[in-house]
Formats: sequence, structure tokens, C-alpha cells
Amino acid sequence: MPEMITVPRDKFENLQERVKKLANDKSYLQLISNMMQKISAVSGLENTIEALLRIVLNCIGGTNLIIYYLIDNNIYYADVFGKKMKLSAINDAHVKNVFETKEIIEYVDDFSQTKMKTPAFSSAWTWIFPITVGNDVISVFKMENMHIGMGHFKSHLPTFFNYAALILKNEILGHTRIKKAYDQLEHEVVIRKETEDELRNAKKDLEIRVKERTCELVKANKELHIEINERKKTENALFKSEERFRQIAENIKEVFWLTDWKEHKVIYVSPAFESIWGRDAKILYESPMLWIKSIHPEDSKRVRNAFLKNVTNGSYDEDFRIVRPDGSVRWIHDRGFPIYDKEGNVYRLAGIAEDITKRKRDEEELGKYKEGLEVLVKERTVELSKAKDEAEAANQAKNYFLANMSHELRTPLNSILGFSQLLSRDKNLSYDQKWRIDLIYKSGSHLLTLISDILDLARIETGKLKLFPAPFLLNAFLNNIESVMRERAQMKDLIFIYDKPADLPDVICADETRLRQTLFNLLGNSIKYTDAGEVRLNVSVIDKQLIGEKTLRFEIVDTGCGIKNNQLKNIFSPFEQAGDVNLHKEGAGLGLAISRNIIEIMGGCLYVESNPGKGSRFWFDVTLSTIGNVEIEDVINKNISGYKGRLLSALVADDNKSNLMLLANMLESIGFNVVTAENGNEAVNVAETTIPDIILTDLKMPAMDGNAAISIIRKNPKLDKTPIVAVSAGVMGDSIKHSFDAGRNAFLSKPIKFRKLLTILQKELGLEWIYEDEKEATVDAGKAIEKIEFPQGNMIINVVEAAKLGNITVINRYITDIKKQDARYLPFCQKINELGREFRFEEIISFLSQHE
Repeated sequence: MPEMITVPRDKFENLQERVKKLANDKSYLQLISNMMQKISAVSGLENTIEALLRIVLNCIGGTNLIIYYLIDNNIYYADVFGKKMKLSAINDAHVKNVFETKEIIEYVDDFSQTKMKTPAFSSAWTWIFPITVGNDVISVFKMENMHIGMGHFKSHLPTFFNYAALILKNEILGHTRIKKAYDQLEHEVVIRKETEDELRNAKKDLEIRVKERTCELVKANKELHIEINERKKTENALFKSEERFRQIAENIKEVFWLTDWKEHKVIYVSPAFESIWGRDAKILYESPMLWIKSIHPEDSKRVRNAFLKNVTNGSYDEDFRIVRPDGSVRWIHDRGFPIYDKEGNVYRLAGIAEDITKRKRDEEELGKYKEGLEVLVKERTVELSKAKDEAEAANQAKNYFLANMSHELRTPLNSILGFSQLLSRDKNLSYDQKWRIDLIYKSGSHLLTLISDILDLARIETGKLKLFPAPFLLNAFLNNIESVMRERAQMKDLIFIYDKPADLPDVICADETRLRQTLFNLLGNSIKYTDAGEVRLNVSVIDKQLIGEKTLRFEIVDTGCGIKNNQLKNIFSPFEQAGDVNLHKEGAGLGLAISRNIIEIMGGCLYVESNPGKGSRFWFDVTLSTIGNVEIEDVINKNISGYKGRLLSALVADDNKSNLMLLANMLESIGFNVVTAENGNEAVNVAETTIPDIILTDLKMPAMDGNAAISIIRKNPKLDKTPIVAVSAGVMGDSIKHSFDAGRNAFLSKPIKFRKLLTILQKELGLEWIYEDEKEATVDAGKAIEKIEFPQGNMIINVVEAAKLGNITVINRYITDIKKQDARYLPFCQKINELGREFRFEEIISFLSQHE
């Protein structure tokens, strides 16, 4: 058995590193090869520069890529964002150093102190590479903020840049070759013209001297010999100049041509004519107009006229087709310009013709593609218009559905929440009964919250969510939130901490309801997703310099389950819930989405930080108006048993008997005499008959709705000042606005909150409440009536029989009928209602027996 070879651990780990490095090198080399193939497929200097930046960005990355390149000792700048310019000097010291030293520069940028909303990286590379051809640096490539993990890739980049240098150098030469040819040609023409002028002047001078100085023949011959030598030198210089020009012209891809305008003959045609026209250039010297005969018949007349018309007046620039001897067709771009003598006459024509067949084909393909694209755009536009109409119709249907569903859902909730509030006021309830009633109320409130959230989301989507700022006491507002949230936290054995700063303003102007909704959502989420530890509410003033305004920061911190990084980007989306999907709590996932939109409408922004398993932090800053020393009545928090003063009457109109009974019972529980109506027509008749002190009417009723009833009631001079409260379960449509236009004073949404009702009554009627804990004697509103008139007929007997059976529902039905008979019986009905609310049936029987 062969002996096993044991490899030491350090050598084995070294071997693993070498294998890993070889694999990375192979991957990098494949990437370099791919980049070289892409840069090879591009032509033209501008395209090459753009492709070089784009290829490096797509294959390697970086936040910005910059290239500095030289053309005829001029410095040009281009970056990946499309910025291009010519520089007078290089301001970047690192780039300038690379141009001078030809060495690669690398440095690291530190981002560890940067505060970002998303996880940050602590550092990044910046690389600056010289792009050289031989010993010359033709360009410098700067790569900013490369990912720190790309450090090993740097050693492979010189291979790509060496290859790119050759392509870039070739494109720079190609870019400058034609310009240099033009400049050189113009320079040579000027020299030749100046030389000819000098020769002409020399000849004239020579003739004059011969005539005038025949006697000085020896001297003249000597001078002539000198002139001849000078002429030979000039001719030699001209010959060298022509030779240089010929070398340039014969090495460019374009056809350079030069003609004698007066003699109508060709002076020079570059060899490129043979490769483009497919004909020998010598035939042009014999037949100068042969180039026109080779033009395509459809272009011939146009080109001839343009040539004769324009070339002597300025410049000639035309595109046309030629037909080669083999029958193939090519596109030519021919540019010509005149050369003038001292007298301003044209004596030479020069020009350059190039083969643009490929460009024309590309343009033709592009034109076809453009036409197809236009057709596609038109079709898509029609489809989008149709889709838009369908979407708008669907959105309207959705809003209509939500508005109706809101009304249908709020109507039964009104009875559930309303009667649970009334029942909870009964002091004779046992602990279990009170607990069950509280559970009913809380469950109904939770369902109401879900409905409200969905409606708020619909308002946000349609841009109809608005704020209604008003002054309120900030400390009382925060104390109320603290009280509610502390109770919720204690139910889960959590610690609730509220840091109350001393410098908070007393009164601020904001939408109290929406601000409370936002804080309840954020704090409720923290309590819901925290199983142990604490939930903290911090409120602070962060900008104390503003006059008449304060920037407040509201911060909620918890020690709950936290939010994973991949969930943070969607945390404010509708129907999304934070935390582990296996631990999702009750709720529709709308609270954060609605809270963020409310805060944005207030001019702030909602932020979040979270550490999974350790907790989360939500915060937002809002700038609010502050108000000086004003008195604002606090929310009604005490239990009310009645009001001071005379007996007041109220008309309640609602087609839903449960809602009608609920609102009537609420008003009767605090001492109001209530008459009822079950539709708009009946409400108008009862109001005109009884002249109540306040009217509360539902908006959605058969026969005549609430708005129509309000409008008619307002036209009665006896009722034009009577407070009218619109009551409705629909909170999305235009019905609320129409009720205001019709003449209502206030709006009460269903399900009805008893304290909200009390607030409206106090405001509209100027009531002074009687609280349950008040010990001073108060004259009961019902006892202020000195004489109670009893109804006639069998109605008294019916009420007595119902009282003997203890049936409060039947008693209430009889009393409602008696109220409708005559307003004189209202004190009687009030007395029976007072006794019935406390189930004092024996006293009802005793009271009614007095009439006998």
C-alpha cells in the first residue's frame, strides 16, 4: 500500500488561495476579453469615447467615470453623464500627475461618517489609469468610487486600457487627418500663390531693367543670373511643397481634387478616386466632366446645376449617387470651394469627395424603423387612451363602491358603538357585563378604524386627503395620547415612557385629528410588535429660532422585533406589515402608508431605522404655527348627566330605526325632549309643527334626502336660525359638501361618538353641562315644567300595561307616537323617558295612576 502524503495545513490553505486567485483571474480575463470585443465594434472618435465610458461602467461600475484625452496638444474632457468640454488646463492634481509620471494612481475615499437612509459602505476605491501608446500618454481614465471588493481587478485593467489605447489613438489620428490635410493644402496654396506673384513681379522688374540699362549689360546679366537662381530656389521649394501635398492626398480615404477653373481642366485627383468610382483617375485629366457622367440619372441634373451655381459663389456641398462600371451604386458626399486670385476672381476649385454609402443605408434603415415606431406609438397611444378611460371609469366605480360600502358598514356600526356607549353609562352593570360591553365597543372601534383607513387610502390615491388646521392645547393632546398608550402597553406588561420637555409651546395650529391618527398608528405598531421591554415617545423642539412657528420632532422608539433590511423599502407601502411574516398581528397594513402621506401633506417626512431583533425607531419633523395665550376649551372628559336651563327639544330624522332610536336615546339621556321623523318629508312637517331647538338629520333617506329637507327647512322664517346637524355614514362623496351648501351648521359622522355629539351640542346651543360628580343642587330641565298635560284615550292604558310587563321597547314606541300627536304632550313624554331610562317601572305606573 503506497504511503499517504500529508500536506501541512498552512500549505493546503496557501494552495486553496492560489486556486481561488486563479479562478478570479480567469473570470477577470474573460471580462477583459468581453470589454475588448465591445470597444472593437465601435468606430469614430466620439463613439469610441462614449463606448469606452459605457463599457467600463456596465462591466465594472463606479459612480463616475472620466476620460481626459489629447488632440493636437489640446486637452478634452468627457464623463459618463454626457458632459464634454475642451479644457484650458487640468485642475485635478491626481490626473495631472498621471499625465506626467505615466503611473497608475489609487486612493481610498472614506464614507464611514456618511449618514444615509440605506445601509452605507465605509470606503471605496478611486483609480486613475494612463492610456499610452509607446511612451506617449494620449489619455487618462479616472474611475471614482469603485466598490472596495474590486481591488483585485485593478491589476487586469492595464491589459484592456493598452488595447483601448491603440483604438483611441487610431480614432484621434483619423479625426485630425482630414483637418490637417485641409490646413496643409491651404498653406501650400498660399505659398504657391505668393511665389507666383513674386515671379511675376520679378519678371516685370527684369524687363524694365533690360530696357533702361542696356548699357549696363554685364551688370544686368549678373543681376539676371541672381534672379534665375532665386527662381530655381522658389521652384524647388514649390516642388517640395507639392510633393508633401501629394503624399498627404494619396494617403487619405477621401478623394481630393483640384481643377483650373479658367482652363476647365483637372490639375490633380487623389488615388482614392479609383477605389470609389471604380475608374482610372487618368481619364479625368483627359475628360474633366466624366465624373458628372457617372452620376446616377436621377441626381445628375441637380448636381450639375448646384455645381455651376454655388461653387463660384461660395461653397458647394451635395450628396448624390454614382453608377460604377460594374453597375453597383454608391452614395457620394462631395464638398467644393473656390480659390480666388488677388483680383477676387476664381481661378482654382478644390474639394473632397467621400463614400457615404454605409451611412445612407443606415439612415434608410433608421427611417424605416422610425416610420414603424411612429405607427407603433400611434397604436400604443390609442391603447393607452383606452386604458386610461377604463382606469378612470374603474376608479370612479371604486370610489362609488367605497362610498356606498362606507355608508352600509357605518350604519350597523353606529348602532353597535352607540348603544355600547349608552350601556356603559349604566352604574348598575356588573364587572362581567361592563367588560363585555367594553369588548363590543373596542371590536366595533377596530372595525371602524379599518374602514377609515381604507377610505383614507382612497382619498390619498385620488389626491382628496386634506388637512383642517385649528388651534389646540399641545400638552393636553400629548397627555391624552400618553394615557391611552400607557394603558395599551400595560396590558402587554410593557414599559411606556413619555419624555415631556419643558419648552413645548402651549398652543399649536394643526389638524389635531390627523396628528393624533398618525401618532396612534406609530405608537400602536410599536406596542403591537414589542413583546418585552419598552416603548418610548419623545417630543422635542429642534428649531427654536423661528418666530411664530416651531419645528417639532416626534420620535417613537421600541425594543420590539425590528424590521429586516429587505423589508424597509416596502414598509410604507399599503397592505405591508413589518416584522417576521409568521408574527403578523391584526390590521390591514395601511397605518404606515396613511401616516407617511399625512406627514408629507403637513410638510414633513417620515423616517425609519431598525435593527432586527433589537427594535425600531420612527421619527418625523413638522413645522407648526404657534399661538400665544389663548383659551381653548378642553375635550369633554367628564361624565355628563344633563344641562342647566330650560328644557330643550330636538328633532331626529333617520330612515334606519336602530340609528333613530340610538340618537334619540343619547339626547334623552342628557335631558332633551326628542321628536323623530323617518324620512325627509316627515322631518320637514315635524320641524314646522314643533319648532325644535336643534335638528339632527341623516343625509341618505328615501322619498326626500337630508340635503333637500335642510334646504326646505331653512326657507321657513321660524327655523332659519335653528342649528341643523347633518348625520351620515358616508364620508367620501359630495353629499357632505352639499349639506353645507344647503344650510347645515355641523357634521356628525356615523358611527356616532357620544363625546363628539356633546361637543357639537355645546357649541351650537351654548350649553352649560351638569356633571355627575357635581353636588350643588340643580333644577332639572324636566321639573321646570310646572304643569304636565296627559294625553287622552287608551294610550295611557297601553303605557301602563307595557310598564307592568317591564317592556321598555314597547313603552318607547308608545311615547314616540304620543310625541307625534301634539307638542303639548312633550313634558309628559319627557317624564316617562326619564323614568324608563332607569327602568323605574313602578314609578311609571304610580305617575300614570295620578291621571285616573
